[in-house]
Amino acid sequence: MALVIALGIALGGCSHQAKTPQQQFLEALKRGNSAQASQIWLQMGPEERVKFERGQGLQPAQSPKQMKQEVMRRAMEESADDGSDAQSSTTPATGGSLGDLPRYLNSPQAGGGASP
Repeated sequence: MALVIALGIALGGCSHQAKTPQQQFLEALKRGNSAQASQIWLQMGPEERVKFERGQGLQPAQSPKQMKQEVMRRAMEESADDGSDAQSSTTPATGGSLGDLPRYLNSPQAGGGASP
C-alpha cells in the first residue's frame, strides 16, 4: 500500500510539468514554427491570452541563480576587456560643421574661389 501511495505522489509530481499554452506558443516561435504558434494562439482562450500578456504561465529558460552567474561572468569579461581598450583608445578628429560650408565651397580644392 505504501508503494502505491509513493508511486501516486511521484506521478502526481510529474503532472505539474505540463506546458501551458503560453509556454508552447513561445517555444514554437523560438523554433521558428510560426504555423504551429499561430494554431496555438488561435486555440488559446481570452483568459490565456491575457495571462500571456502579463507573462503568467511562462517558465524562464534559466534559474535566477544561473542568470546571476551569467551576468557576473559577462561583467567580469567586459571589465577585463575595458581595461586594455581604455589605454589604446584615441579621440576621433573633429570635423567641420554646417557653419564652415561657405568656406569649403569657396576653397580652391572645391573648384570655387574668386573669379578673375
